[in-house]
Amino acid sequence: MPVPETTGPSRRAPRRGRGQSAGLDRTRIAAAAHGLSPRELTMQAVAQRLGVDRSALHYHVPDRAALLELVAEHTFATYLSPTRIAPGTDWREGCLVLARATRDSVLATGQFASFLRLSSPAGADTLGPAEAVLGKMRAAGFDLESAAKALYALSGLAIALAQGQLAAATGEHPQIPETRRALAASTTHRHPLLEKVFESSDTHFFDDEGFDASIRIFTDGLAAQLAHGGSRTIPVPAPTLRWPERLGESGGGAPGTRARGAYAAGRARREQIVQEASRLFAERGFEGVTTQAIADACGITRAGVLHHFPDKESILAAVLAVSLGGPEDERRAAPYLSAPDGIGPLHGIVELSDRERTSPGLTAMVIRLAVEATDPAHPAHDYFLGRYREIYGGMAEVFRLAARARYVREDTDPERAAVRLNALIDGLQLQWLLDNPVDVSSHVRDYVLELLTPAGVEAFLAAERSRELRDLSSS
Repeated sequence: MPVPETTGPSRRAPRRGRGQSAGLDRTRIAAAAHGLSPRELTMQAVAQRLGVDRSALHYHVPDRAALLELVAEHTFATYLSPTRIAPGTDWREGCLVLARATRDSVLATGQFASFLRLSSPAGADTLGPAEAVLGKMRAAGFDLESAAKALYALSGLAIALAQGQLAAATGEHPQIPETRRALAASTTHRHPLLEKVFESSDTHFFDDEGFDASIRIFTDGLAAQLAHGGSRTIPVPAPTLRWPERLGESGGGAPGTRARGAYAAGRARREQIVQEASRLFAERGFEGVTTQAIADACGITRAGVLHHFPDKESILAAVLAVSLGGPEDERRAAPYLSAPDGIGPLHGIVELSDRERTSPGLTAMVIRLAVEATDPAHPAHDYFLGRYREIYGGMAEVFRLAARARYVREDTDPERAAVRLNALIDGLQLQWLLDNPVDVSSHVRDYVLELLTPAGVEAFLAAERSRELRDLSSS
């Protein structure tokens, strides 16, 4: 016979667990500890602030060591949780934003930093920024495993650098004089490179500038790895992918540098997929190309393509990573970037604006994809927004550098000049693709010279002559 449910006042309520009778949780305990130094922070002190017996805390924090860790983790989470990664941010800038937020959150823990363990998330809100950056890395072409490993390494790097900043907060980081003493005491071996690094007292390993530089070195390495084929093992270097125009050639990298076996074959196949996709995107645009068409161009099945890239969007991301801002662009730009007065970079902009002549397939692909990406639903929409912002910002900074050297006319607005210069280059390249035999770099050169002062024109012409002499000597 079923036993009737007891109702009314005589029904016994469920027994509360230890600590629950006081209405405690870890957040309330951490809040009560706010303002106490590590030396002052004891179980008894927090219990008194909460108005409970000390034993009531043990359900949530078993001892004082756990209490110190709780306060550190709670402070860290409080500062990290509000971090937001803007929708238009690319993956590299997202990594920098997340790293800075992680650094600032560690710094906020202050005296409790040495107790920061991060053994478990302090709340779901702290996971949002990492999820956003993972999404941007996946969209850029990283597989999930590589992106997760990269994010884990980024977090460790940011925390280590933050701890270095804390150690150096009251002066020079103790590691620096210790290293100097060790170098000076070494009698059997010389370390000239390390001695050069540490000879100055003004080392910037642990300031904000050094932090950003360290994170950018990290993300530059990831970008190179992605451009070289997106290996699932992040630390393994891969040979440079060739440009889409060199479609008749196979492989990549210098002789003797290629990995052997299945890994090399897989990397070569990824290179082929990216190259063929580049050609097809240039001819038909992103929307006009199917995964099957890419597979047919490679002479493999659609499943073979999807083995290396999960979808067409991932192929597009890899194409853009390889084609724009890749190793070849960096190699061509390097000779123009050493001058601090802006004339070198301006000369470089003119020289490199002839990409339609040296890389017609690349120019066609970029213009076609950029036009398609004006649709907010296009998978490359955010990419091209970020790319143009970066181009405008870089060009404007070049004009500002030249203006400080009095090489640019006073009535020149750097931001407006940057927008107009980039629009001129895009428009001229489009005309060239329409079978108009226009000399792009000549028109760009004329526009730049119009913005320069007489001293600027003289410096620009000197840079041209210097470049011509270098070309003659190397030929």
